[in-house]
Amino acid sequence: MGASSRVRTFQFLPLWEAVGYQVKVSSFFNEPYLKSLYAHIRPGVWNVLGCYLKRLGILLTAWRYDVLIIEKELFPYVPAYAEFLLKLFGKKYIVDYDDAVFHNYDLSKNWLIRNWMGSKIDHVMKRANMVWAGSEYLEKRAIEAGAGKVLRLATVVDSGKYFEGKGKREKVKGGESEKLRVNSEEWGVMSDEWRVKDEELGIENEELRVGEQGIGGEIKESVVVGWIGSPSTLKYLRSQKSILEKLGQEIPFTLLVVNGSEDKGKREKVKGQESVKLGVESDELGVKSKKKLGMQLKHIVWTEEGEVEAIREMDIGIMPLPDDQWERGKCAYKLIQYMACGLPVVASPVGMNKEVVSHGENGFLAGTEEEWIDALKTLILDAELRKRMGEKGLELVKERFTVERNFEVMRREVERMLNEECRVMSGK
Repeated sequence: MGASSRVRTFQFLPLWEAVGYQVKVSSFFNEPYLKSLYAHIRPGVWNVLGCYLKRLGILLTAWRYDVLIIEKELFPYVPAYAEFLLKLFGKKYIVDYDDAVFHNYDLSKNWLIRNWMGSKIDHVMKRANMVWAGSEYLEKRAIEAGAGKVLRLATVVDSGKYFEGKGKREKVKGGESEKLRVNSEEWGVMSDEWRVKDEELGIENEELRVGEQGIGGEIKESVVVGWIGSPSTLKYLRSQKSILEKLGQEIPFTLLVVNGSEDKGKREKVKGQESVKLGVESDELGVKSKKKLGMQLKHIVWTEEGEVEAIREMDIGIMPLPDDQWERGKCAYKLIQYMACGLPVVASPVGMNKEVVSHGENGFLAGTEEEWIDALKTLILDAELRKRMGEKGLELVKERFTVERNFEVMRREVERMLNEECRVMSGK
């Protein structure tokens, strides 16, 4: 499933069902489409057509449900006719946004899309009974579009998943080493180079093992700067190339990249256990050989079950972003994940990042190359500062960014909307 669906919809399903609601989820795009998307392969035409027809069939049964919660839009790259019909026939719907998808239309390079559907998402928002917006930028757009009710709902974490059963840190040869504790299959690789040409990332001086013992081998005594993200957002990490090169010349550190998916890897047997070598395309990270830098590269293949443990391998979390319109709509979810694991953060002062990061308290905002290097160096050299900032970030997440908190707000607003409909129907 897509990342938005996973954190904005699916992680709330048990809570809805626990309070007596019957929930039916109908994803628009299927797994083959998403796999093609993340692999940068054009999806098959017939598969895409099937997705549209399936959604049309679901729409024809909309009368069965008390309320519809729509993620972004009903039919991508089709005018908002379906949402218009829902409004016309009095079917209540809520629309949820965690990305500035309206820029797919109003900033499209295609003249026809830009002029014909530039205001499509505005119409979807305006006709909705309620808009759930993940950031201030999205909230502001919904208000400007004329939405009747707009509710700020950040993208949040499951407290049971993040706050319980934290990973353990143990000493190794006088230094500190994180050993990843995994409950399900998890893989990681050590790379000898950033730039890989026509070959896979090799495993250097360690055997990659999977199971309760976690990843075998030792990481040298160095602070771990980490980044987690999907293949489509790897470009943001690549933008830090010169910063990481210069930082590595000044101070040793380990860079941990949590990215990719199991499907990209190739499994092999290592002394009776399973490991993976991650296939990486040439210049995927765009940084020259690690041997020229004072850093190590570690790569853990992302899995939903193992993402928390992977983040706990880090000492510092980073979230670089360009100050562009699309990125201003992002909901700072990486930062919330890092903070939920007790990490200090360094982030670009873009969009919701500025709301989540209190500069100098739970992390640093860095807008220039010099600011990035200074912030990272400060945190790498000061373990006590990392601990103090991490604790502040964790406090913030527990207070504002949990599934349980969001669900109470969502449930209250949905029930209020349904109660109003009952009063209208009863003539009271």
